[in-house]
Amino acid sequence: DFKAKFQAYCVHRMWRAVSEKDGVKRFVIWFRQLFYVNSEETAKMKKNSDGCMIFLNDDNIKTLYTMLNIDDACGIDYQGFFNLMQEVAEDKGDLALDDKTFDYCVPISVVERFGECFVVGFLELMGRLGFIRPEEPTKETGEGGQTSAIDKKGGRSDKDSREKL
Repeated sequence: DFKAKFQAYCVHRMWRAVSEKDGVKRFVIWFRQLFYVNSEETAKMKKNSDGCMIFLNDDNIKTLYTMLNIDDACGIDYQGFFNLMQEVAEDKGDLALDDKTFDYCVPISVVERFGECFVVGFLELMGRLGFIRPEEPTKETGEGGQTSAIDKKGGRSDKDSREKL
C-alpha cells in the first residue's frame, strides 16, 4: 500500500514539474545529469568537430534500464535495449560499432534523446488519462487548465497539495 501511494505521489510530482513551461527541457537536463554526474570518473570522452562527446558506460545504461523497468514496460531484455541504444548512436553518426574503444558505451546524447521521448510519452499518457496541462484552457474557465481529472471530481487541488508540501 505504501509503495503504491509513494509511486502515485512521485508520478504526480513529475506531472506537475514536466507540465510547466520548459518542463520537458528541464526534465531532459535533469535526466542527463542524473546519469552523467554519477559517472564522471568512468565516462569516456571523444573529440569531434563540435568539441568533446561524452559516452556513458554499460553500468549507467543498466541503471537507466532498471530504474525505468524497461523489461516489464517494453518486454525487451537488457542486451537488446543496450544494442538499440548503440544502433541509435550509430544512425546519428556518433558511434562506429567497429570502434572497440566504445564497445560498452553509449553517447550521452542518446540518453538525452531517450529521456525526452520518455517524458513526452509520459505527458501524452497523462493527457489520455484526463490530466490537463496547466497552460491548456479548460471548457469551464477558458483559462489555464486544471492539473488532473481528480480535481474535477472534488479531489484535492494542486494548490492544496502545494500547501501540504
